[in-house]
Amino acid sequence: MNLSPQQPNVKQEQHFIVALVEELLTRAIHLGASDIHLEPLSTRLRVRFRCDGILREVQSLPQQWQAPLLSRLKIMTQSMNIAEKRLPQEGRFDLEKEGFEVRVATMPTSHGESMTLRLLNPAAFSQGFTELGLDFNDLETLQQLLQRPDGLILVTGPTGSGKTTTLYTCLQALAAQGAKVMTIEDPVEYRIPGVNQVQVHEEIGLTFSQALRSLLRQATNKIMVGEIRDAATLESVLHASLTGHLVFSTLHTHDAPSAVVRLKNMGASSSSLATSLRAIIAQRLVRRCCEICKSSSKKSSCPHCHGMGFRGRVGIFEILVLDESLRHHLHHATSLEEWTHLARQRCTKSLREDGLMKVEARLTTMEEVFKVTSS
Repeated sequence: MNLSPQQPNVKQEQHFIVALVEELLTRAIHLGASDIHLEPLSTRLRVRFRCDGILREVQSLPQQWQAPLLSRLKIMTQSMNIAEKRLPQEGRFDLEKEGFEVRVATMPTSHGESMTLRLLNPAAFSQGFTELGLDFNDLETLQQLLQRPDGLILVTGPTGSGKTTTLYTCLQALAAQGAKVMTIEDPVEYRIPGVNQVQVHEEIGLTFSQALRSLLRQATNKIMVGEIRDAATLESVLHASLTGHLVFSTLHTHDAPSAVVRLKNMGASSSSLATSLRAIIAQRLVRRCCEICKSSSKKSSCPHCHGMGFRGRVGIFEILVLDESLRHHLHHATSLEEWTHLARQRCTKSLREDGLMKVEARLTTMEEVFKVTSS
């Protein structure tokens, strides 16, 4: 959008800001962005899109448009205070025509308010297991795990590694089979048809652990707890998994074996883990090679990936199923170092090995795999 060098009147300014917001949202959706970042710098407002996990600057706006632009977006949420610029705020609004939900969050910085818009597309979760990137053996293993009547299944990885997508795909499959599925989340990322989703509200006492205790009285047998954040939540999750419920949750660990180390550090006993833990799935996301131009030398002019060489992302996985031998070692409390070594031997393949298989299949590149598995 071209900016007029002349100072517009109030009506012209309002019209311009409305058009600018519409253009930014439309452009971000067209490029497949997951976030829009509006970042105030000393002399300008930087606009960046996150596409396939990578932030890139798409526009630079004059500083004078910062306040009206953010105010317009706050108004669209119908819940944020346009006069409050000293405290963080959160809100949301829907783009009904495009079918997107937009989550808005502000943060005061030294040059003014920074705003992040997260673009949530419910259609992204209509995919099946194969779209996640699971190979045949991993898919078969996961489907067998979903048939377990009880126990705990963990999905691990850093923020932005696709854990929510994997869990939601599992929950959709279970709901389609007629199971009563309930979740406890903060926040509820996407609304899943057929699944009862509970939003945590810690300010009124509805924490993960409190919600889970109440949920157990709802005669449900498949439960997802968005994240194990503390010892109280961990205790509730283990209790639920030992009382006839199949429980899914997430942890932030760099691989599958180290998840047990993290759980022990949070207070879980070896015996409770040996009894309840069924499997640990570690995962990362890597950029997927553009299907149109990956066999061409003209990547810079490809309209499908906008010259990036990548379009979309695919998961790489490491699945650790606890067999009797691993349960024995957990139950008898061998050293964590020894257990990690034994667990590593039981993993069918590591994250990097799965990534290299996808490189061979020309789904991604060596650089992408090494970037997310360097630890």
